[in-house]
Amino acid sequence: MCRPQRDAKKRKNVTDLELFWSEWLEFNKENVAKVPQIPGVFRMHTAMKMMYIGDAENLQKRLDEALAAPCTSDAKRFCYIETGEHEKIKDELLNDYRQRHDGNLPKCMEEQSA
Repeated sequence: MCRPQRDAKKRKNVTDLELFWSEWLEFNKENVAKVPQIPGVFRMHTAMKMMYIGDAENLQKRLDEALAAPCTSDAKRFCYIETGEHEKIKDELLNDYRQRHDGNLPKCMEEQSA
């Protein structure tokens, strides 16, 4: 099963909460099927460039939908964190991303807001 482990990469968000992310996984049906059906936040990238930061009540269902979506289907890898505070953490990650990228959103999120 593809669950975050204690030794998974630890990252602090903008509020200094410790987040335990899963490993970066290849973005395909097999790996998405192993993701738990619980609330959480996920990140997707291709060529080491962030494409999307999302949250969901059901991570597996939302990632499965992303496999067929026009922009996110191009992602190569993803990681996730299990959390009931998914909306808050997603907002904090997006604010952090914007601060580091001149106010821009990740590629697939820019296309959605256009």
